[in-house]
Amino acid sequence: MSSRGVTETYNRLCEKCGTEPASQKHHMFPQTKLHRKIYGKMLDEEWNLQRMCVKCHVSHAKLDGDDTWSESQFRREARIRHMILPKGTKSYEQKVRNIANRYKD
Repeated sequence: MSSRGVTETYNRLCEKCGTEPASQKHHMFPQTKLHRKIYGKMLDEEWNLQRMCVKCHVSHAKLDGDDTWSESQFRREARIRHMILPKGTKSYEQKVRNIANRYKD
């Protein structure tokens, strides 16, 4: 997957519609209070950002699976970049335990 740098946001087109100037940064893995508490500034890494115009970014309801990541997807992308990850959310850690338990014996 290519990096979604945002250093020149205002000189680029929206990565969603491709027609309007990109003026906002969309977090692929959402920056909720809980996510911000756990992952901190890692949420603002360029690989977690997508350039979008106001029209596309405001209509979050219209974003599809290519525009949003689950916690598993976010952590996978971080590991690809050799980032040190903190413990995940309780729901993520429970999913990991459930999967591990399926493969015991």
